[in-house]
Amino acid sequence: MKRNNWLEIDRDSLRHNLVRLRALVAPARVMPVVKANCYGAGAVPIARELTAHGIDGLAVATVAEAVELREHGLTGTVTVLTYFAADEADAIVGHELSPVVFSDESVAALARTAEGMRRPARAWVKVDTGLGRVGVPWTHAADFARRVAKQPHLRVEGLLSTMTENPERNPVQVKRLTDVRASLADLGPLPLSLASSQGLLSLPSSYLDVVRPGLVLLGVVAHPEKLDPELVRRLDPRPVVTWKARV
Repeated sequence: MKRNNWLEIDRDSLRHNLVRLRALVAPARVMPVVKANCYGAGAVPIARELTAHGIDGLAVATVAEAVELREHGLTGTVTVLTYFAADEADAIVGHELSPVVFSDESVAALARTAEGMRRPARAWVKVDTGLGRVGVPWTHAADFARRVAKQPHLRVEGLLSTMTENPERNPVQVKRLTDVRASLADLGPLPLSLASSQGLLSLPSSYLDVVRPGLVLLGVVAHPEKLDPELVRRLDPRPVVTWKARV
């Protein structure tokens, strides 16, 4: 039976957006965010299309979203960007996910599970560089990262933070995150990830090592008044999703 309304995904536009974004942020790696069912566009089909073009891992909001990708055959790196409960550690280690950690309790749960399953685990250290929401305060992040690195079954994947919506504060966040890494030189070269869609189109210095585009890959440009029009022009985002209905 035919539906009365449906979404259409333009694969050519998605590929165009990814290619242009890669060129814009190079040499930074691209880790697309497909949380909330990829903003309603369908996490699994979008993730498959992006993976076919060699993206550098995926990111989601929750463990359940990450497990769904695994159950549909997506085997690349999947980062979980928000808090996870201790009883989700089995799924994280079992499905080889990369969560963010910002509390000793979450680190202990992950390390304990990894040891029990005799499998290595990896995690990003979530650093609060100014948003004031979640994360280890940047002034304490180096000590926390060292505690994570001392766990025999845990590997620090990198340092990850989230930008505020205040453009004047964003350069300060870049400096804070790079300062934390500088103080951890003994742990080796830790990748940094800060910029999401807004940062990509407003502050090139925020690209660092790994960018996390979300809506912009679908061709959606939010809050254009806060963005650099030249960066938007260079990206030239094309709409990916069309909602159609019978009349």
